[in-house]
Amino acid sequence: MNYRKALKAFAVTALLASALSVSVTKSYAAAPTVLGYYTEDSTEAFPKFHSYMNQISTDTFNTDMSGNIVGKVPTQAVNYANSVKVLPYALVSNYRNHDWDSNIAHNVLTNPTAKSNLIKNMLNLVKKK
Repeated sequence: MNYRKALKAFAVTALLASALSVSVTKSYAAAPTVLGYYTEDSTEAFPKFHSYMNQISTDTFNTDMSGNIVGKVPTQAVNYANSVKVLPYALVSNYRNHDWDSNIAHNVLTNPTAKSNLIKNMLNLVKKK
């Protein structure tokens, strides 16, 4: 008797799993995401190539060891992205003096105070800008 219940439960679970995986696959395939990458050097390229993407990550912000955000919103690019229906995202890097700084990344991910400060600052950035 327990064997039959277990078999029925397995059959129902397998049926649900296969039904869910088909619908997820169809919806994912129907709307591909093409993410562009924007830097301060992209002001001429973005208008030329925006039609190849539906989202863009603006790499104009950095964080310091304490989780403070340094940089500025590329207002012209964000306004243009919105006008051509390309969804802009703010990207926060861990560069210092134009070079990758793994110490910054390590500190803001492992120091609870710096991590909390970075999250708070990122939320404030996207809410205000």
